[in-house]
Amino acid sequence: MSIRIVTDSGSDLLKETAEKYNIEIVPLKIQFGEDVFVDGIDIDNELFYKKMAESKKIPITALPSPHDFMNAFKKIGPENEIICITISSVTSGTNQSAHLAKEMLPEYKIEIIDSLHISMSTGMLALNASKMAQEGISMEEKSNLKVFWN
Repeated sequence: MSIRIVTDSGSDLLKETAEKYNIEIVPLKIQFGEDVFVDGIDIDNELFYKKMAESKKIPITALPSPHDFMNAFKKIGPENEIICITISSVTSGTNQSAHLAKEMLPEYKIEIIDSLHISMSTGMLALNASKMAQEGISMEEKSNLKVFWN
């Protein structure tokens, strides 16, 4: 059994970094007018900034659904322990979606952590947690991991 890290795309982790450290990213949705894009799938940074320059309105985001988190957790599987670090619950309902997904998977060992941050500071928490997990830190030693988000 190993520990796997899940975060949302609001953490701004680069896809290459997430792949390197085996971090699962659950994408937010970005809406420009009537056009909706799945972050990191339908839209990348280059297209985002191009659309920002062209748009008369600021884009809005939509949080991942509990189903989106549930799919990410299922991809990892019940044989692994999961630490899910989300962007701040103060600015997004993403953390609540992750909690709802956890409730739908009672056979999984999942810890949901509200980073209380947005953007790359959440990404750094996910990255550090992944590095520690790869070094063999157990879920029982999570007090050692909490140094990154307390």
